[in-house]
Amino acid sequence: MQYPGTRLAKGGIVTSDLTLLEVLVKPFKVGDKLLQGIYRDLLNVDEVERVPLNPVLLEQAASLRAATGIKTPDAIHAACALARKAVLFISNDKGLQSVPELPLAYLNDYLNP
Repeated sequence: MQYPGTRLAKGGIVTSDLTLLEVLVKPFKVGDKLLQGIYRDLLNVDEVERVPLNPVLLEQAASLRAATGIKTPDAIHAACALARKAVLFISNDKGLQSVPELPLAYLNDYLNP
């Protein structure tokens, strides 16, 4: 599946498997099967590398959470980005500023210049 405007290398976007859980909650809640499928498709394109949760990644997330106080899901995503040496981490969560090594960019800064 190709989306307009995308020109990324295979695996150019990295996310943890936790993203699937997070994006499917509302579509499940409202029974929107179409949106469930769209989200699954978006996370299964070649340009997206979904990183499976594993004990090493979870320990890194626990260490980040202990050091910074960020929420567990944020710690998992941050640990995933750091493990894959991400060049950019896109979020709107200002709490992630407490992870000094994270190359953070705020989505709202790009949507509302």
